[in-house]
Amino acid sequence: MNKITVMGFLARDPEMKLTKNNNEYFKLVVADNVGKEDTIFWGCNYFGTSSKKVISYLKKGSPVVVVGDIMMPRAYQKQDGSTGVGMSLNVSSVSFAPKFNSVPKEGNPAPQITKEPINEPMSF
Repeated sequence: MNKITVMGFLARDPEMKLTKNNNEYFKLVVADNVGKEDTIFWGCNYFGTSSKKVISYLKKGSPVVVVGDIMMPRAYQKQDGSTGVGMSLNVSSVSFAPKFNSVPKEGNPAPQITKEPINEPMSF
């Protein structure tokens, strides 16, 4: 499987589901903004014992980082009749992401970065 890391916002509240064997898992939808106008919605299935603890702190709009195995994309028909592609992950971990804003709000200017010379050598 191919691992992928996605950082974005939950598009809806997490939803608990049951497998055929009555094992709990959580369904998440993570919105990942690509550029200014495009968004990829990742359907995420989160299994495991720690999932219940983490999910209790998450809600629609929460910034998250998910890591998981990417699944085969699937085609579907959008409401406007065009064809879309559904992307999904089997998630191995969910982390809380810092709150971030891609566009500063009016009246809140973006933070200024000051450049200062570095007089120390950097080790790699």
